[in-house]
Amino acid sequence: MISNKGKRLQSRFFVLCLKFKNVYERINLVTWQGSSAGESARLIPVRSRVRISPLLFFYSKTGGRMYYKTNYSSSIGKLTLACDSNNKLVGLWIEGQKYFGDTVDSEMTENNDLEIFKKTKLWLDRYFSGEKPEISELPLAPTGNDFRQRVWQILCEIPYGEVMTYGDIAKIIAKERGKERMSAQAVGGAVGHNPISIIIPCHRVVGSNGSLTGYAGGIETKIMLLEHEGVVTKL
Repeated sequence: MISNKGKRLQSRFFVLCLKFKNVYERINLVTWQGSSAGESARLIPVRSRVRISPLLFFYSKTGGRMYYKTNYSSSIGKLTLACDSNNKLVGLWIEGQKYFGDTVDSEMTENNDLEIFKKTKLWLDRYFSGEKPEISELPLAPTGNDFRQRVWQILCEIPYGEVMTYGDIAKIIAKERGKERMSAQAVGGAVGHNPISIIIPCHRVVGSNGSLTGYAGGIETKIMLLEHEGVVTKL
């Protein structure tokens, strides 16, 4: 005999399962059962066959984090956009760039209809047409440690048409942390691992003498982006 509490728990579980596309999978259920009226209910395992989506297992294994992706065609090639289940942008990668998708710890499901993707594509339309949309117009949620997060914040403060050196960024962080100096190489690592290209403008960071250095999306792409923004470049 299943208690009322057990019935409620099972009912909620099956409602959740039916929200997803149904496929057959075997799972172990734990249910409440007593052998007769008045006996204290106890937990026992029951093997059952239910209809459940792989998405539900995915949701469980990732601790509730769901990621979605869509593509955008631009003048510098195909871009992949990614967002989380909170409708915040977590990634924008240029096709073939280094560290593609490395801050997303699970598979991304394609979904072209999410509001964040629509807003981001409109932002990119404006950017590539010559406008200067504000970064603050989009909800961003790049994944990284405190050091990388601070570097990415500084990148967002570099205006259109201007550049900053790795050394400049290192000096800012060193001062904030009360240190005499900070490694420009460490800054370079954080810049290179920026997961939201173009919008978080890591392409606006240059070498100490103003020369272009490594860019995850490729030097040619970096030149195209800077010249698009009115920066005179030199290798």
